[in-house]
Amino acid sequence: MATDLTRMPLPILVDLINDTNGIDLALSDITFSAPVPVSAGLRNTAIRITATPDSKYSDYQDLTYARLSLSAMPGIRSRDFLKYQAVTAVDLIPFINAAYLVNLQPEDYYDDPLPDVGALQPGESATFTLRARPGSFVWIGTVDLEVFAAVGDLGSILDENVLNGFVLQNAPAPNLADVLSDNVLDGFSLEPHVTQDLATLLINQALEGFSLVEK
Repeated sequence: MATDLTRMPLPILVDLINDTNGIDLALSDITFSAPVPVSAGLRNTAIRITATPDSKYSDYQDLTYARLSLSAMPGIRSRDFLKYQAVTAVDLIPFINAAYLVNLQPEDYYDDPLPDVGALQPGESATFTLRARPGSFVWIGTVDLEVFAAVGDLGSILDENVLNGFVLQNAPAPNLADVLSDNVLDGFSLEPHVTQDLATLLINQALEGFSLVEK
């Protein structure tokens, strides 16, 4: 199953733990050590999770999993980004996140300066290398992207700035009786509060890696 990389890093990692072990840990149940690079088959990262004082679990557990390389992020999608007034990597991150359906956070990457495109002709590009920080829970490695100068301002291509209005199409609202196929609902259930050792709970300490969604 593809990983939803538009979420924050730690919830993504908790989902990976839960999916691998068939359990339902909450983010509030555990704390995380810093990720450590390892070479263990298809896994490239080791991490320790520890039960929080308020958790219904106890103790700790060491896990391995595979962080994603930034180089896999674009896939077949364009690596070109308009520099415009961007100065460092952080200025491009909102556009990178939107283009690749990810959610890079400041702790995931180095905020390196972007190359100067002042001497480039309109439409020409310069290569910029985005680098993952060692403490990123999801990403490792680097990716080469292209930043290019603008080809012109919008005023030069928009001949008409007075636009037509929108047209509203009215649709009838659906009847509740038609959309509810079953009006007899199950009741709620109460989970007893028990303390369980993390090592016993986690039947699999070697987690699979994350996977990208191609746009």
